[in-house]
Amino acid sequence: MRHVVFVKDRYFKQPSAFDLAPIRYVEYELTSDAILPFQQKIASLIQDVLISYPDEQGTPEEVNTPLRLSFQSNVDDLRIYTPPFAHRRVANGTLEFGSLGFFPHSWASIGRKRFLNFSLKFSAKFRNSIDEFSYVGVGLRSQHYWANFAHILYLTRDGRIILTQPDEYPPHFYKDLLLRDRTPINIDDFHLFQVSFDNNHLAVHIDDFSNRFDVINMLKVFGPGLIRFQSYKSWMAIKELEVKEI
Repeated sequence: MRHVVFVKDRYFKQPSAFDLAPIRYVEYELTSDAILPFQQKIASLIQDVLISYPDEQGTPEEVNTPLRLSFQSNVDDLRIYTPPFAHRRVANGTLEFGSLGFFPHSWASIGRKRFLNFSLKFSAKFRNSIDEFSYVGVGLRSQHYWANFAHILYLTRDGRIILTQPDEYPPHFYKDLLLRDRTPINIDDFHLFQVSFDNNHLAVHIDDFSNRFDVINMLKVFGPGLIRFQSYKSWMAIKELEVKEI
């Protein structure tokens, strides 16, 4: 994906061509004290582009399926990709990742591989969660980390289980389906997530809870996308995972 930034001398007064005039420009001045502000503008634009298109960052390892990973030997595996500025380490037999205060960096994906029909199983736990709204989970057929670009199954620290369901209705273009209300859980325990997604059904399981959705009744269903592990106000620690295409 290519991104174009238009740069313009602030004191150049000649009118722009009619088809370029509406475009926003980054202005610069040919003075010594204007160099630093211009550099800061460009740096901010570059960061905005990278954050807006998270899956254009980095070069993840190639992934083949079926895939089975375990971190119990405390060895990292770069087939699980995290954003460059995310917290990431292997500790206590888990891959730990995320960002407590900056949601756009709080995810990890199975490489850059795009899955359509698949089954997934993984064990995960909260690490350094902040409050009752903290969650850990996974985005399915994810096109972006935002909720309206994936079906995101997640477990909150107060035991709720929620599935975001994308739709075509403003202002959010998704709604949260509460699958299980507040339920006492031990946030120091690992929780077993199991998902199966195909052309007919989406089946979800977390520990002893399960539910199934018929694809024909879902409001919006994406094509192939990433399997994106996501957390909010918490790091996420994954002990092991299995994924295969079906």
